[in-house]
Amino acid sequence: MPLRLIVDACCESLSYLSSSYPGIPLPCVATLLIATALLATANAAPEFNINSPAFNPSLIAAHHDVSAQRLLRVHYTGEAKNNEERGISTFVEKAKSILSSSKISEKTLERWVRNKKSPGKALIRLKLHKTGGKLFENPQFNTWVAIVKRTNPHNPEAAMMSALMGRYSDDVLSQAIIAAKKVPGTKDLASKLQIEQTVAWLKKGKSSDDVFNLLQLKTAGKQIFDNPQFTVWTKYVDDLSKNDADKADLTMLSTLGAHYSDDVITKMIQRAKKVPSTESIAMKLENAQPQYWLSKNKTPLDAFTTFGLKADESLLTNVKLNLWVKYLDDFNTKNPKQKTTMVQIFTTKYGEEGLSQMLKKAKEVGTTEKMAFDLQKAQLVRWTANKTLNLFSSCWVQLERRTTAGREHCSRNT
Repeated sequence: MPLRLIVDACCESLSYLSSSYPGIPLPCVATLLIATALLATANAAPEFNINSPAFNPSLIAAHHDVSAQRLLRVHYTGEAKNNEERGISTFVEKAKSILSSSKISEKTLERWVRNKKSPGKALIRLKLHKTGGKLFENPQFNTWVAIVKRTNPHNPEAAMMSALMGRYSDDVLSQAIIAAKKVPGTKDLASKLQIEQTVAWLKKGKSSDDVFNLLQLKTAGKQIFDNPQFTVWTKYVDDLSKNDADKADLTMLSTLGAHYSDDVITKMIQRAKKVPSTESIAMKLENAQPQYWLSKNKTPLDAFTTFGLKADESLLTNVKLNLWVKYLDDFNTKNPKQKTTMVQIFTTKYGEEGLSQMLKKAKEVGTTEKMAFDLQKAQLVRWTANKTLNLFSSCWVQLERRTTAGREHCSRNT
């Protein structure tokens, strides 16, 4: 940092302190200013642009040459110059913060408002830039909020968030806001700030996974749908997907899939469907699940259980069966080389004899008679293809004729 700028900054701070605190001995003030200046210089030192055409590596060797040293000092990038100016501004505010009392007078606050002091500078002066997760608990926080509202009346929350994000990391600030949303006195402001925070995240292009973690949802457990931050996250994903509902739903399932198994997600969705406040999002995710599983090439056999189906006598009456059958068809269309059938999967789940018994009982129920009969025929075709015509195949041949003798024959031999 050039000496001239340091001197200017020190003079500004010295002038401020002399007028505001006439009782402080000047030697003490000067000592503290020098220490602060050294710290600010170290933190705000700009970088050389080594790719600049004006920069000549040979100048390094000529470090004893005064003109060479001068040249090295003037080759700053435009960004470095801006950093330098910001460093000076920060230095002044830090100096005032360090040397001023923790209590700011009403007169000073009014002057800040009158001069439209920036939220960032006011944050430093009020010593709120290093409070971490206890930001909202600090007595000076309300003072800062009041100042920002008066100096930025049109959108104070956006101004606050910009200043806070300039001083706090995303995770620390997010944790502070989440904690503040649980306190009645700070809930409303924290909620507004969180909206501005998500807007900033969108501009930064933060992913669904990033925001999921920043909102501390990775530790929410199986009750995640009940977590207030879950709604914030789903809204963020909708905005991130530019209101493409299908894309948003698949993105949510993909993020959830990184933390939970498909079976667990299905159970959480079923539970959430029973709660009015989460029923809508649960229904959306449930409808998107087959497409998500298909994108992962989840086999129909694996999906059988994930759909909530069981190999019992009620299978053919299960309302989820039709969804699974559609998934089976979609999977076969996408993966013709892995094509499978209902009978093959049912046989794997029930066994040959178990499936035969289940279909036999299902034929006696009007609502499942046709499906059971179709599956019997498919089973017969499978046996024929495998050259395993035996007692079962002869049984179903006679059943197909729908004769009383055939039914009696099967009853005696199955």
